[in-house]
Amino acid sequence: MLPFSFKEYLRVKGIDVEKTMEYSDKLYEIKKHFNLFMKEGGFPEIVLSDSLDLKNKIINSYRDSVLYKDLVDRLRLKNIDLVEATINYFMNLFSNTFSITRFEDYLRSYKIGYSLEDLYKILRALEDVFLAGYVKQYFKSYKKREISKSKVYLFDTSYIAFLSKESEDFGRILENLVFIELFRRQNNIENNSIFYYESDTKKQCDFIIKNKDSIEAIQVCYNLNEKNRNREIEGLIEALEKFELKKGVIITLDQQEEIKLNDKTLKVIPAWKWLLE
Repeated sequence: MLPFSFKEYLRVKGIDVEKTMEYSDKLYEIKKHFNLFMKEGGFPEIVLSDSLDLKNKIINSYRDSVLYKDLVDRLRLKNIDLVEATINYFMNLFSNTFSITRFEDYLRSYKIGYSLEDLYKILRALEDVFLAGYVKQYFKSYKKREISKSKVYLFDTSYIAFLSKESEDFGRILENLVFIELFRRQNNIENNSIFYYESDTKKQCDFIIKNKDSIEAIQVCYNLNEKNRNREIEGLIEALEKFELKKGVIITLDQQEEIKLNDKTLKVIPAWKWLLE
């Protein structure tokens, strides 16, 4: 089971979501709750707790449960240092690509012994127990897709808030939150429809959702500004051209507009609103 969605989170907090919420007196409260949801996630025990200290203890107990019960005991791994190092590495890698070579360098720098067999077991198990999800780069060729570097996401942002050194990187946290919702919406325990796209010119689009009958392109940007606007838009436009799409989405913290470029329409939408669609 996945943690609470934002809709479920609001329901627990006693807020009924209306179609006209954008113009209601609940809007301020919804945005306030979204900021907390984005930072602290949707694990029920954490959502229902008012104590920051207790929340911290809960998420640490979840991490320890994954480490010892789901990985060490179930997989009969003797190298506990390797399991712990991998989990800690992922807690700070979220929304970035994973390189096995770089990780091996990291292990050597901390003098942690490993075998590739154990390492691949751990990587598969972290996905099986829904601690981490992997998003492959999109290629038409299945073989190329499978050997591409994966982007790593955590299945709840509370891991980031309480266990990561990157807990203030809200752009990456927002991207991670969008992944969780996209995974939820595909209604499949295996991630076989979510990809990221990188063009020949190295422009990136964060998410390509490819189903049998539809393709969707989504860019995530915490705040569209003068410094990043062209880069974010160009990455999305290149994805739209690649997949012959007319429309794309840019999910932000709280910006909303419609951008028209030639025959393309880009819908900029606040994350809280997108999550409640």
